[in-house]
Amino acid sequence: MKRDREWIRDMIRGCLTGGMIGDGLGLPFEMMRPEDIWMGVPGGEVTGFIADPTGCSEEIRRRLKKRPVGMISDDTQLTLASADSLVRLGGFDLANQAIALVEAYHFNTDNVYGWGGTTLDAAAELSEWFASGGVRGRGPMTPVPIPTMSGKGCGNGVAMRIGPLAIYHALTYDRNAADFFPDMRALGLMTHGDARAWIAAACVGLVVSTPLLEGRLSAIDFVDLSGNGECGGCDTMEVGGIEKLTTCIICNSRQMEEEEADRIPDIRSLSVTLGNAFRNLDDPQLLREFIGTSSFALESVPFAIATFLRHPTDFRAAVLEAVNAGGDTDTTASMVGAMVGANVGASGIPAEWIEMVPATSRASELADEMIKKFYRP
Repeated sequence: MKRDREWIRDMIRGCLTGGMIGDGLGLPFEMMRPEDIWMGVPGGEVTGFIADPTGCSEEIRRRLKKRPVGMISDDTQLTLASADSLVRLGGFDLANQAIALVEAYHFNTDNVYGWGGTTLDAAAELSEWFASGGVRGRGPMTPVPIPTMSGKGCGNGVAMRIGPLAIYHALTYDRNAADFFPDMRALGLMTHGDARAWIAAACVGLVVSTPLLEGRLSAIDFVDLSGNGECGGCDTMEVGGIEKLTTCIICNSRQMEEEEADRIPDIRSLSVTLGNAFRNLDDPQLLREFIGTSSFALESVPFAIATFLRHPTDFRAAVLEAVNAGGDTDTTASMVGAMVGANVGASGIPAEWIEMVPATSRASELADEMIKKFYRP
């Protein structure tokens, strides 16, 4: 597909901006139950940024005071760190990604709000390794040890910041397509020991990169997208668009789980959960309750991708659905925002929301920088 420069710029800006807006919209409601959100805001649901807390519950008023409109969290901070490294180095370099992570860690020392424990621990180890000249801590080329407890090392901290790497691979697909999954793996294992964390991130990366490679994805009727059919390879598939995307997500996640079995400490399967989510796209309540919205990657990532599939061309509906579902709202809404934003572009995001998040100005700058570095007509 011939990719027009301005169209690509709009898609990149949409992905980065969309993630920031989802982060900001979801931040005040992080880890709240959906019913507490619904009962705590006027009208029974979040419909946008809440500049005036009048009529909100005491808990939400307290949260809005600490997390005012326009504030973002680690989701945006670490996404920007990854993007800055790609631009600075002119490509993916794991050591420099680690440096960017450590820089963000030190910049955030007095305000660690939002950072997950797994990412914080990894950043501290990497920081010590750099500071000691490799004597102490753990270097970026050494993966995090395999977790000994189920559920550890499998948060959504990789998936929430994967957008820039997916954009980079979409822009350089003709030159380094074979490195897509290895780069996702390297970045993921730098901070998270459970392989499902990086595999889930790669699934988000597939969603982000597909519109950039193949054109905008259109909404479709709710059909079985659970990937039950045989896959003879992406190049041989007769279907395209969302049906091809979901089949590839299921197929690749299944294959990677098999290959990484020694780095998965329990029997829960990401590919199975994704299939269950795709099979129930017509029921948002079932997605919320059955799939889950916690920070566990096997919940939040399938939920976020399913929410994208429900509203691939409607940024407002998709992000608000993620926020009103409760749970890890800043991260689920950030992932949904990045995926839908990559599909509709910044031009498809409500302008008034963009104006409310100051960090979005950096998204425009990065879009220009990434095109300058990586775009080839």
